[in-house]
Amino acid sequence: MHRIVGSGITTNRNKATAMCRSLWATCQYPDSCDEYPFASTKEGAASTPSNYSVELIKLEDNCASGSRLGWFYQQNRIIPEHRNDRGLMAGTPFYVSVVTSGPSNPKGPSTPDGLPLSERFCDEQ
Repeated sequence: MHRIVGSGITTNRNKATAMCRSLWATCQYPDSCDEYPFASTKEGAASTPSNYSVELIKLEDNCASGSRLGWFYQQNRIIPEHRNDRGLMAGTPFYVSVVTSGPSNPKGPSTPDGLPLSERFCDEQ
């Protein structure tokens, strides 16, 4: 994936949110639309007609996930695509691997920051 900043995030989020509203007409606060690929990536919902997913989740969980993603970007120097005097510069690509719980991993995913997955982060309510 490739990190983006600015209006592209809003464009991705708006498309994902519209899909959430069409699937769950009764959604209301504190429901929140979670999307994959992340809104902060070039591969987000607006980059494709239909190759993305959405899920209605609690706002605090969505904020926690967003905070963790921001932490990942900072700790790993994931630089977004940007323009300079020579034109568009590629950002730092990154790969996402999904790890689920099961017989070989009964505790489920681990986090590199040592925080439990249930830890809550959210500046916005």
